[in-house]
Amino acid sequence: MFTFKHKRKYVKTVAVLLCAIVTVGVFSSSTSQVQAETIASLQEKIESYKQKQAQAEEKIASLQDDINNEQEIQKNLNVQISAIKDELSAYQQQIDLVNQQISQKQADIDAKNAEIDSLNAQIEQKQEEMEKTDEQFMQRLKAMYMQGETTTLGLLFGADSFSDFLTQAQVVKSVSESDAALMQLLADQKLEIEELKTKVQSALDELEAQKTELEQDKADLVTIKSSFDSQNSELTSLLAKSNANESALQESQDNLNVSLSEYNEGIKQAQAQIDAIIAANEAKRNSSGNTNNTPPSGQTSSSGYIWPVAGGYVSSYFGARWGTYHKGIDIAAPYGTNIYASKAGTVLVSFKGYSGSGYGGYGNVVLLDHWDGTYTLYAHCSLRLVSVGETVSQGQVIAKVGSTGQSTGNHCHFEIRQGTTYLNPLNYVSP
Repeated sequence: MFTFKHKRKYVKTVAVLLCAIVTVGVFSSSTSQVQAETIASLQEKIESYKQKQAQAEEKIASLQDDINNEQEIQKNLNVQISAIKDELSAYQQQIDLVNQQISQKQADIDAKNAEIDSLNAQIEQKQEEMEKTDEQFMQRLKAMYMQGETTTLGLLFGADSFSDFLTQAQVVKSVSESDAALMQLLADQKLEIEELKTKVQSALDELEAQKTELEQDKADLVTIKSSFDSQNSELTSLLAKSNANESALQESQDNLNVSLSEYNEGIKQAQAQIDAIIAANEAKRNSSGNTNNTPPSGQTSSSGYIWPVAGGYVSSYFGARWGTYHKGIDIAAPYGTNIYASKAGTVLVSFKGYSGSGYGGYGNVVLLDHWDGTYTLYAHCSLRLVSVGETVSQGQVIAKVGSTGQSTGNHCHFEIRQGTTYLNPLNYVSP
């Protein structure tokens, strides 16, 4: 059983399988064909899984970019929301302060109103006292008039003596002066109270004006705060939407990761099937004692190799190149030029190489087993025209020149291998 220098398991197992398939006397031609079809189907399945993996990984990366974008949006929104909340807190503190001032002004207004009510009550009381005193005075005058004693002559003739006359006159004068003084005192007190009431009313008016101004300030603050509240609601809504978007994106990414795991498992299972077929065939081949790779019935190896490309020229030679080792030669030719089987053999590999397959940089690649321990490889093809397990003749068109894989122009990368050894093709073929 042979292994290529890069030791990729996939190549190793496929090579052994095909060697087992073509072993004379161990397997029937129909069995070999079924196994070839099986391995080709498994190769296609693996390639399909790889393509799905690449698509899923690309989508996962795209979703991650979207998730990162949503997270950046959320970060910016949170910064804005935090700033707005600070503004709201500051305005609420101002509103609370103004409310306290309004409450204090209202308490002062209530006190002034109470004071005015008290002054009004005092004014009303003084008014009543004045009216009562005035009424009493009028009643005394009326009584004196009715008795006819209101004149000096009446008092004189009604007196028992001159001394009595003087006494009565003095009493009348005294009563009159006393009432007048009382009335004046009451009037002065009433005027004083009214003046005090006027001052209190002025203070009350000023307090009312201050309260009105504070209420207007409060209304302005409430309006501004309402604007910030609206902005906060809008930003909060956007944040919720962004969070929902992120959750949906994350869910899609999680689903893709599940699919990715399923693809990996599918590849493992397909590879396990190939390994099982290889192991069974190798066991049968070893038990038969036939270790020679001989061509199928009706096919024989050619005595040598032929130039694999119609025309073309060597654009890169075998050996050291660019700090690496070039394992074949590059034959430059126009796109779509025919590529021929350099020697008759069985198609061991025919697929588009991918990372992990052992042919990651080869693009479309065909590998032929020539039944004598030698192999030829044709890479970077634009088109493959043969399938795994198919027997080809020397000179048969097996592919077309292209530039797939790691290539800088249209050419065919051509290798000749002897077991695990890479040979210089120019020692065997020439244009």
